[in-house]
Parts: sequence; structure tokens; C-alpha cells
Amino acid sequence: MNIKLKKIGGTFFSTKEMGTGLGLLTSNCIIEKHNGTIQITSEVNTGDEVTVFLPTS
Repeated sequence: MNIKLKKIGGTFFSTKEMGTGLGLLTSNCIIEKHNGTIQITSEVNTGDEVTVFLPTS
């Protein structure tokens, strides 16, 4: 597994030069409060896929 993929969503982790690393962390917190989950997959030279699962009721 890619080392960056392991750290993604962690506090203050960003691959952007001016990034704060709080965006995905905040999003994940909101999703979890709604009993949802995030699934992240990545394939080298293809791209990343982020799937958000939220309950229907």
C-alpha cells in the first residue's frame, strides 16, 4: 500500500504545498456523524477513487 494512502485523512497531512491537511479529516468527521463511511482506492498511473457511503434512513 502506498505510504501516502495510509496517511490520508490524518491530521495535517497534505500533498499540496499550501494545504492544511484538514479537508478530508473534517469531511470524514461529518460523514461519520451521519453513520457513513469513506472508501478510498488508488491505482498508480490511473488515479484515485473516493466513495462515500451514507445510510438511506
